[in-house]
Amino acid sequence: MRLRSAQPAIQLTPRQLQLLQMIASFQQNRCYSPTLSEMASELNISRSTVFEHLTELRRKELLSGYQNKARSLKVSSQGQELLSGLSGQSSPTNATEVKGIPLAGSVAAGIPVEAVENIESLSLASAFGSGDDIFAL
Repeated sequence: MRLRSAQPAIQLTPRQLQLLQMIASFQQNRCYSPTLSEMASELNISRSTVFEHLTELRRKELLSGYQNKARSLKVSSQGQELLSGLSGQSSPTNATEVKGIPLAGSVAAGIPVEAVENIESLSLASAFGSGDDIFAL
């Protein structure tokens, strides 16, 4: 009887790894997954090639999602472990949990109010993502 050692390493092509990283980054910044067209244009490949790579990543259990439902791709826990092992981070979502969305001021509805920027922050990054172009009023 042979004892099995740890799980065999997952073999990814460079393009599959690039696609997985792109999906994880997109989700971290926008809280939803990219479309086939967005992935294809970002990687300069055809939509059918993206679809084939996504099928393989799902087969390798690095991605999950609902069939025929737009923007439902999610990087699985196994995929997150793989990506964090490559980057040396514990989790791809840790960076967004520390930083909140800047609250840049208030909007007057009726009586004019002096425009004074009083920057605070809201911890809604898990719902809206994070990035330099996101703020709240």
